[in-house]
Amino acid sequence: MRASMLVFAFAAIIYPALAFIYPEAVPLHRRQAPGTPEYDCHADCGAVIVDGRTQGYCNSTNFTTSLNDCLDCALQFNIWQYYGNSVAQAAQGCGLDATPVPANATSAANGTSSSTTTASATDSASPSETAQGTAASSSAGSGATAGSSTAASGSSGVCHITHRDQSFC
Repeated sequence: MRASMLVFAFAAIIYPALAFIYPEAVPLHRRQAPGTPEYDCHADCGAVIVDGRTQGYCNSTNFTTSLNDCLDCALQFNIWQYYGNSVAQAAQGCGLDATPVPANATSAANGTSSSTTTASATDSASPSETAQGTAASSSAGSGATAGSSTAASGSSGVCHITHRDQSFC
């Protein structure tokens, strides 16, 4: 009697798994092909999380490189919703900012934003404040240009500049 109950229980568990056939009308989301930018972005964000679980990860160039690359691509590929909390926790453990770069930031990080800032500062400020505002906005503009150029050449070994002007190579 006990043996027949075990066979019946086993069959009840196995049968539904064998009988289920995934409908062809339902699309399957496959993993991205290795070497594609989306795959690399998943790999970078995942590496941040894995490195964040090891001791002394803050001093690892692999961690800082992966963090910068993850922050540069996570919003572009809409994966920050999956990795954001864990990546932010790892970055904050090192005192780093974990704000992802907006998807259109690389195309918008040109001189137009700094000239707009300068124009608005010029319209409402005194001459001495205008000189200070122009210097600040031009340095901010050069930081945006440097950030976008290092993000584009991030995999070639060029130093990255994080959001709080901390440089990592």
